[in-house]
Amino acid sequence: MNGHSFSLALAVVLLLTSAAHAIEGTPAPTLTVKIDRDRLHLEVRDQPLTRVVAELSRVSGLAVHLRVRADRTVTASLSDVPLEVGLTRLFGGDANLVFSYASASSKLPAELWVWPDRPDAITADVARLDADEPPLSNAVARLHDPDPRARARAAAAIAATRDDSLVDLLARVARDDTERDVRAAAVAALSEIGSWRALAALKHVTEAQRRAFTSPRGAQP
Repeated sequence: MNGHSFSLALAVVLLLTSAAHAIEGTPAPTLTVKIDRDRLHLEVRDQPLTRVVAELSRVSGLAVHLRVRADRTVTASLSDVPLEVGLTRLFGGDANLVFSYASASSKLPAELWVWPDRPDAITADVARLDADEPPLSNAVARLHDPDPRARARAAAAIAATRDDSLVDLLARVARDDTERDVRAAAVAALSEIGSWRALAALKHVTEAQRRAFTSPRGAQP
């Protein structure tokens, strides 16, 4: 081997060694979620928010409805914190969270809605209504249908219109309906409408039914 070939081979070896050290020094992406009763243990490094939410839902059974941008990566470390506190930290100070409980005695929430502080930043991901979806006037009337499934479907139909004039009606359903699924549908409708008036109504509902719907954001709507 001549001097030129030896120098070239040595340069290649050094380059490969440097690359190997660089790879070894880069922390690998991590995703660990554990729930111990109502306490959250979470280790996340460089993971898409959607994947973190999916794993959280799988482990806890919590249904998460995102109205915030999910195209970002997450790095967080939480140990033995209350679930609501941990989720508030995970989504950050620019998000509003509303938790829905199956009953007043439930220790863990059944559903979570997340939307941004600024309603104009809410993602427009409402599914297009089916062709057989009732007209809006019928949807309003069906909020009083004896069948809770019909009432929940009516709330979804109203949500798709983003009609701010129906906020008070949805708030009454979210507060007073006897079925949790219907109340949850009305809460989802308010969050999808997304106006300040809708979010203020949602805050009022969470304060009136603190164990049915709980918001950790305090005075902010």
